[in-house]
Amino acid sequence: MLKLETLSIYVAHGLNHAYSLAILPPPPDKFIISQAIMLLPYITFFFPILTTSKSSDTIAVHQSISDGETIVSQNAKFELGFFSLGNSNSRYLGIWFKNTSPQTVAWVANRETPHTDTSNTVKLDEQGYLTLVNSSDKVIWSSNSSASGTNINLVAQLLDTGNLVVKNGNKANNEIFIWQSFDYPGDTYLNGMKLGKNFITGRETYLRSWRGSDNPSPGEYTSRVFAVKGKYPQVYIRRNSAKKTRIGPFNGIPFSGWANHAPDAYGEEHLSYLIMNQNETYISCFTNRNSTTLRAIITPDGKLEFSKLNILNPEWIPIATLSVDYCDNYGVCGPYGSCTTSTSPNCGCLKGFERKKSDNGTSVCQRRVALDCGPREGFLKFSSMKLPDTETAVFSSNMSLQDCEVACKNNCSCIAYANTNITSGGVGCFLWYGGLIDVRVYPRNEQDMYVRLAASELSETSSYGSLSIASVYSLSVLVLAFYTRRKWKKRSDAASSGQMGSAEVPLFSLSKISKATNDFSDENKLGEGGGYISPEYAVNVLYLVKSDIFSFGVLVLEIVSGKKNIGFVHEGHADNLIGHFELGFFSPGSSKSRYLGIWFKCMKPKTIAWVANRETPLIDTSGVVKLDSKGNLILVNGSGKVIWSSNSSASGTNINLVAQLLDTGNLVVKNGNKANNETFIWQSFDYPGDTYLNGMKLGKNFITRRETYLRSWRSTENPFPGEYTSRVSAAKGKYPQVYIRRSSDIKTRIGPYNGISFSGWANYAPDANLTDNLSCMIMNQNETYITCFTNRNTNTLRAMVTPEGKLEFSEINYPNPEWISIATVSVDYCENYGVCGPYGSCTTDTSPNCGCLKGFELKNVDNDTIVCQRRIALDCGPGEGFLKFSSLKLPDTENAIFSSNTSLLDCELVCKNNCSCTAYANPIITSGGVGCLLWYGGLIDVRVYPQNGQDLYVRLAASELSDLHSSFHRKKRVVMEVTLSIASVLSLSGLVSAFCTRRKWMKRSDAESSNQMGNAEVPLLSLSKISRATNDFSVDNKLGEGGFGPVYKKKAKRLLGYISPEYAMNGLYSIKSDIFSFGVLVLEIVSGKKNRGFVHEDHDDNLLGH
Repeated sequence: MLKLETLSIYVAHGLNHAYSLAILPPPPDKFIISQAIMLLPYITFFFPILTTSKSSDTIAVHQSISDGETIVSQNAKFELGFFSLGNSNSRYLGIWFKNTSPQTVAWVANRETPHTDTSNTVKLDEQGYLTLVNSSDKVIWSSNSSASGTNINLVAQLLDTGNLVVKNGNKANNEIFIWQSFDYPGDTYLNGMKLGKNFITGRETYLRSWRGSDNPSPGEYTSRVFAVKGKYPQVYIRRNSAKKTRIGPFNGIPFSGWANHAPDAYGEEHLSYLIMNQNETYISCFTNRNSTTLRAIITPDGKLEFSKLNILNPEWIPIATLSVDYCDNYGVCGPYGSCTTSTSPNCGCLKGFERKKSDNGTSVCQRRVALDCGPREGFLKFSSMKLPDTETAVFSSNMSLQDCEVACKNNCSCIAYANTNITSGGVGCFLWYGGLIDVRVYPRNEQDMYVRLAASELSETSSYGSLSIASVYSLSVLVLAFYTRRKWKKRSDAASSGQMGSAEVPLFSLSKISKATNDFSDENKLGEGGGYISPEYAVNVLYLVKSDIFSFGVLVLEIVSGKKNIGFVHEGHADNLIGHFELGFFSPGSSKSRYLGIWFKCMKPKTIAWVANRETPLIDTSGVVKLDSKGNLILVNGSGKVIWSSNSSASGTNINLVAQLLDTGNLVVKNGNKANNETFIWQSFDYPGDTYLNGMKLGKNFITRRETYLRSWRSTENPFPGEYTSRVSAAKGKYPQVYIRRSSDIKTRIGPYNGISFSGWANYAPDANLTDNLSCMIMNQNETYITCFTNRNTNTLRAMVTPEGKLEFSEINYPNPEWISIATVSVDYCENYGVCGPYGSCTTDTSPNCGCLKGFELKNVDNDTIVCQRRIALDCGPGEGFLKFSSLKLPDTENAIFSSNTSLLDCELVCKNNCSCTAYANPIITSGGVGCLLWYGGLIDVRVYPQNGQDLYVRLAASELSDLHSSFHRKKRVVMEVTLSIASVLSLSGLVSAFCTRRKWMKRSDAESSNQMGNAEVPLLSLSKISRATNDFSVDNKLGEGGFGPVYKKKAKRLLGYISPEYAMNGLYSIKSDIFSFGVLVLEIVSGKKNRGFVHEDHDDNLLGH
């Protein structure tokens, strides 16, 4: 009998997994041939399956998947199954990106109804319902979809777009879906998804944030397209019903309101479009590269973040974020106000408007001159603007800009107009009726807007177009500057001699005032004013009816507390009596864990500033915190077990130990016997969490080796230490900068410190926020640290590293205690560390974003990667030099050497004399630039800004510099040739104009002489006649000399000038008299009329009277 001793066949199978064949050694009880023959039908049945089956992307009718099983899209981009978030026990059915770490969830089915066990299944029934049921077959979630008809093979399929669809599987490439998850998005937008409204079904698709990063239940924030028939779409980010940020309107490429991005900066990869018709209005974006996946997410704290995933290196790269700064807050400057981060304060009024008190007592931007719908009203152009909210605007898709102006001009209620679309040279028309709200000024890349102004306002803002007028104006300015200088010099001399004789208020230094008042002694005090200015007036010049109530409230607080608000001052911070923190126990979000922490007292929702036991939460409410006799602050649970300790101790006598919560938010242990004791035994500021507060130090103490830095929470509801840190690079001999790291990998770099703040803040004026917030850096042998504080009692500054790795700066704006964004890092592609490689530079102005510095080009290296390398190698020859690059984020200073007292000139010499030195720069921009940074090695993480960056000098070969200089001179020569050509044409035009003017004056002079009017005007004589009459201006014929030069004999008539009014009326001669006389001559030249010859029969005014 034959025995089958060498082959045993085991068929393993499982739902939605490929069948597998295992060929193993036979078990001890060997099969005989008859048994093997009995198996043949099964083997022949399974072999076709084994050879053709593959992982499935579908669920068929009556098929189900259980917890632990998944389906995967065809090209393994997305996966559907069950998951839990963070430390949560809740289970969700959802879709996530297949190959990202950590797991990135794109959609959640049962976000409002989580389940707590793993016995659940999802299945598709014959009616087309996709349902999630628990072990009792109770429906947890359903698609609420149904299908009808014959020859239908229903399947649920996960597409490579991340869209889960229910469709008829009998039709190949069927794009008609019975149901799709894209119609019910969560917090995430994916390629090809539609956001907007279907006017037939009434369905609106929009994004809603999670409640926390570990809790997908619907949060407070939405990102929603404003989709109303007859209105132009734009995107609002709302907190509940309140508008927080506006993106829009759509301008034909992306949306208006994306700061500092070139219109085509992402055109190669990402496209967006808008569909508007009678049936629906929606927007959609997609990527045209298979290697890239686009994603947008509305975060639990209300930011809209765009990022892309590079499949070759599965990591999310930020593209853009909203909101990122103060000006992204909706309507923050009020109607007719405009916001910019380039100035301080950020808010101002549009030209033609000024701050005035309204009827309800608030201060808002209003017209300087009211409109009267007169024929001379017109429009003033404002450039590079985020267009106003279009909710009150009417639009037409096919009007030209010229027709748009006519339509607005003919309707007195129309206050502004603009093109809707910036493509094709600008098409479409916006007409605004009502206040212009939420306007922002960008340094570049935005749209033009035309605002209606009164005739007188336009005449003030108009400029002369004539070259001759411009020339006379320039000459007038020069003359005026000369006489002004003389005036100030005389005043300065008079002040020095003690004979100022002026009513001007003199300026005194603080030291002089201090000496004069005997250090502000009470004995020299004449009196004192009083009252408290309300914060809204102090910060934004907004006067409310509540202003007096605020002042009265502070007085009440002083009476109750026994302290004066102004007198309550701490030298380490600027907080007054009003600002307070609170310490106690709390649970974040929906978590049941209990923590001991500090939070801002008046904020809703609760804003946590510090957590003691972030790694060891309590599981009940039995926790107690106490201070022992040794100065150790401890947290114990109900059984007396120590959960957390400050690990502090004090020694000595006469010590009254206390733990005190300061108004800075700092929890300290100190000796309470000493008044105003600033020597702390322990302080929470030495052990920060994810939040930076006013006056906190971030850096390193080289003696104790303690390093203070920020570490993110694991999620918004879990304060356990997360992956991201914000850390000062503090090493002796190195220049400090700030890194945001994910574990040990650098994700973003902020720095280096430039004397005011840190380099790397895009598009902020160096002093844009100095009015409110100050920062400083301390470097010595003992420690290196940075610290920031606010110098306004009405503001509280906070910085936080988020669970997603962003560093967000914000402040509380009283009297409405709400966090206002100041700045965020990182927000775009260029803030990813070293994204363009060594000697590369990144900018959002161009597409692609990466390029090489001048003198460098892309080359292949040994491992077939392409990097920026020198076009011409250095040889350390005498002709080598440095090329200046402006408005840069300086390179990483890790391989740089720093000197604090070297000038820029000495810095260049040091670098020039060391062949290994590749670049140099001033790190400090104050005092005209001080200090010296010398780079040795590759220049990494360089970025180009449109404004406010720093100068960097890069070493290049002699021939490279020669080529660059030759190119510069060629361009300069072309510019000069063009300029000279234009100047020649303009000069010729000027000569012709002068000739015609001269003839006109000669004719007028002849007419006056022949009519014998007795006019005393000076006749026009040729130079040759005057030369002959004065014997070539001989000294013998000279009568004298006045302000307009010498006067000679043989002139036939008197020489007249124009006497200034103060001299003619009161006999007062001033240095402005000649300026007056010269000004009248200028006016005559400009108008083409003589002052005394201009007479109107109805009045006696001359040319000056008009």
